[in-house]
Amino acid sequence: MLTSYVKKSNTLSVRNVLVAVGLLSLALPTAGCASIVSGSKQEVNLTSHPVSAALTVTTEKGAPVWAGNTPATIELPREKAYIITAEVPGYAPATARIDKSLNGWFIGNLLCGGIIGGIIDYASGAMWKLDPDMVTIDLVAEPHEDQQLGGEKMVLRFRALDEDGQVREAALTLIPQSEVSGA
Repeated sequence: MLTSYVKKSNTLSVRNVLVAVGLLSLALPTAGCASIVSGSKQEVNLTSHPVSAALTVTTEKGAPVWAGNTPATIELPREKAYIITAEVPGYAPATARIDKSLNGWFIGNLLCGGIIGGIIDYASGAMWKLDPDMVTIDLVAEPHEDQQLGGEKMVLRFRALDEDGQVREAALTLIPQSEVSGA
């Protein structure tokens, strides 16, 4: 009688282990769901007007992350916010910001995968997403010495890309209305 009880107890124990392994195998694929679906880095597209702006990407604290020219597609770690500075000769420098916000996959992971998945997403940085993931910086031309507001002469300069992608420039001199009307 004792041997049959032990045998029955072993069967239950093996069954419990199999159930536990089965449940664990169902839970592990969802652990770190944002890490699996989104990854710890995110692609960000950078463009500018005019094109070929020199860009510097830094963290909020000023640590350099990347430098190059537009257009560019770069990968940034998700766990930080960034400042992008664009510079083109003849234009005032301009900046843009990329912020981090909570990744929706992280919330789903907490609901389905529990605390283990949340810890994995937090540790990898995958719990965040970068916004925006497409940044266009518009630079404003600096006034030239021959541009005088309210003066005798104002020159407007236009820049455009030709079909070969080369920057072309045209200038238009404006004459004050008082000189046109003869007053």
